[in-house]
Amino acid sequence: MSYWEYIPVNEIKLGYTYKVSARNFHYAVARKSNYGDIEFIGIRFKFQSTYLFAESHWDESLGTVKPLSEIEKCPVENIHRDSPELFSYLERLENDEN
Repeated sequence: MSYWEYIPVNEIKLGYTYKVSARNFHYAVARKSNYGDIEFIGIRFKFQSTYLFAESHWDESLGTVKPLSEIEKCPVENIHRDSPELFSYLERLENDEN
């Protein structure tokens, strides 16, 4: 897939994991933000810290995430930034890539 090709916002499945091109992560789970936009939760690495972080879909206002491929339905039910289960799941995906 080229830089310009990505999955458009109207084809995103909420609660699914995607391989993404984003500023801060490579894998993320799609969800609806508090404002109704589609956003992705992934692990951000910054200043020796790692934490869950949300970025919006490329097609949304100020979006920075281009979903490249669907991986699977996320096995974690509660997709939010304070979820240790979601962090562990995404960490495994990031580590498996390396």
